[in-house]
Amino acid sequence: LTVMVLGQTRVGKSCLINNILFDGKIVAREGFCEFGERDLEQYVSETVPYLRLVDTRGIEFSKEFSVEYLDKITKEFIKEQFEKKDINNYVHCIWYCIDSSKIPHHEIMFIYNLMNVMASSKISVIIVLTQAEYEERINKMKQYLKNKNFEDVIDVVARQIEFGNGIIIPPHGLDKLVEMTIKKCQTNFDGLMTKDYNERLTEYVKNNLSKNNSEIKSR
Repeated sequence: LTVMVLGQTRVGKSCLINNILFDGKIVAREGFCEFGERDLEQYVSETVPYLRLVDTRGIEFSKEFSVEYLDKITKEFIKEQFEKKDINNYVHCIWYCIDSSKIPHHEIMFIYNLMNVMASSKISVIIVLTQAEYEERINKMKQYLKNKNFEDVIDVVARQIEFGNGIIIPPHGLDKLVEMTIKKCQTNFDGLMTKDYNERLTEYVKNNLSKNNSEIKSR
């Protein structure tokens, strides 16, 4: 199961990857170096059966070249995977990450275009609201996206957040994100999710991602 992770620079893509695949260990780097040095990076973990995440260079909407270039390499990578004619090597889903604190007016058309292009290849696009520690802010963002006709939206806190007043917000939403991804891929790619495949990945979600979900607490 291969998922490509897209989003603006510093939105939390690498943090998401590290906490789903590597239990919070910093394997995926946060932030890319000079433009053109590294565009796509694939990550797999021996502890996570059948899941590969593809990190991408952060989008900079103030730079037209950045958006066009990412769009180009994304399409080329996906085309290259499909040309292998091996369903296990396809890109099966895209997680588009949005900072939950910022209404993404300038990103909407880019996401629409992305979804339209991916639909022809049966690749679902799930919007991931990162840094989702404030319920009021999340509800506002979800309503905004609903009004824009985006249905597949998951809010996540990838790693524990501790505030100076002793309030701790534990990770949440990672299990729901992977579960939605599994369901989308089962529907879109017949034959991809074998019984063993599904059971092992589901077991990992239950034992490693679901356990982090709990209420906000004080130290």
